[in-house]
Amino acid sequence: GHETMIKAALENAISYYDQTLFHSKIVLSSEQQQQIMILLGELYLLNNQEEEGRKLLQKARTDL
Repeated sequence: GHETMIKAALENAISYYDQTLFHSKIVLSSEQQQQIMILLGELYLLNNQEEEGRKLLQKARTDL
């Protein structure tokens, strides 16, 4: 039911932001890259993917 819909939406959002950040030909500014890294990191945390979430949030802090 509701939990399944939330999980599916979360996984779709992760896929979308991952594609945009790492596999797109769209040119993103440093600020846009940082914002997407933060969003993606938070989505990973919400999806119980703590290691991936922490890595991206750290990368957002240090890379840009």
